[in-house]
Amino acid sequence: MKGQNRVFWLCLTGTILLALGIIFLPRYFSRSLDMSSIGQVEVTGRDGFSFLEAGSNDIPGVARAFRYLEKNGENPILISSLEEPSQIDRELTEKVYYEANSTAKLGMVPWLGIELGDQSANDWKTGLYKDWSECVKFARYYSLTYESLENSNKKEMMNLWYLRFSDDESFDYYFVVNAVTCAIYYAEVYNSYSENMIWTMEEDRQFFYKGEKDITIQSTDSYASRTELGFMFAEAARDYYGAWEYDYIGQTRQYTLNDKLGIAILYFREDEEQELMQNVYIEVKVREEPYLGQYRGLSIGFQDLAGWVRYIQE
Repeated sequence: MKGQNRVFWLCLTGTILLALGIIFLPRYFSRSLDMSSIGQVEVTGRDGFSFLEAGSNDIPGVARAFRYLEKNGENPILISSLEEPSQIDRELTEKVYYEANSTAKLGMVPWLGIELGDQSANDWKTGLYKDWSECVKFARYYSLTYESLENSNKKEMMNLWYLRFSDDESFDYYFVVNAVTCAIYYAEVYNSYSENMIWTMEEDRQFFYKGEKDITIQSTDSYASRTELGFMFAEAARDYYGAWEYDYIGQTRQYTLNDKLGIAILYFREDEEQELMQNVYIEVKVREEPYLGQYRGLSIGFQDLAGWVRYIQE
């Protein structure tokens, strides 16, 4: 009996000591290590770590971020996806609505949210507003990280919203915007005005491939219309993005842009003393898949961003 009691107390004592060791020994070793490091400084080379900072919202900086995206074959990371309209902040949709309509009023994109009524579809720069901001379908939040030009150990970050608006009947709009300012970096528009604008520019473009005789006979008025639309787009891009000057390249006998209708080249500089620099390319392109079988779309935006948008839509 005494022997059994002795074994019992030994087991109990061992169990208690083991429990105390599990609880207190890690704390003891951690404290010992902390105490041994007090008063000491360790130096790590700058090559051993990198900084992450918010990128610039100026347009040349934005264009550089998108060029990095295209050049390195990387994609922004999806952070959040809001698929229920009730989840999407009303302030966000109203800001995008305002910015998008600003680009339409300038003539950079086809007119948005129109109730045609008695108005002609040819008059795509005038019309009545229709508040389509409540017709949001989804809003997805992306983050893009890219290398800094100033410091090889620094990375910059830019956040984007990708949104869709549609009434499932007469229009379908997609936008990529700056998450802070809501500036429009990419717009994809399907409505009666996009179809009309495409028709006008494509009909004019065909004359360039029919021969000089047909051009002389048929294309005088059409060429002026196509040229006006192209330069209106490029001038509007200059005004919206705050460039100093612009050039416009359209489909001609000298330039073949494949599936693009035109490209606006924007030139920036910091002040009047600086030479023009930092070209930014804004393209306008036909989206051949018609919305609900009715209207083809136009995509307008930074040339190096368009490929990523098509990738996430597939």
